[in-house]
Amino acid sequence: MITAAWIWAVTPSPTPGRELDPVSVSPGLIGFLATFAIVLVTVLLMLDMVRRLRRLSFREDRARQQQEQDEASEQDLQPERPSD
Repeated sequence: MITAAWIWAVTPSPTPGRELDPVSVSPGLIGFLATFAIVLVTVLLMLDMVRRLRRLSFREDRARQQQEQDEASEQDLQPERPSD
């Protein structure tokens, strides 16, 4: 146990290696395609969400108008009570 701790203490971290050129290191075509796919899916999901929310709002408005028309027609159909 003490030997393992001693080995960990003596081992340098990180080991020096060759340095990477920041100009030549890039995600490449695969990274670009993956990022493009994520952005495309996100935009399509947002468009679908907006379409569904508009449809829901339209249905609520139409249901409210139908209910108001039904209430108005019920009031028209009820006979008036004569006042005594």
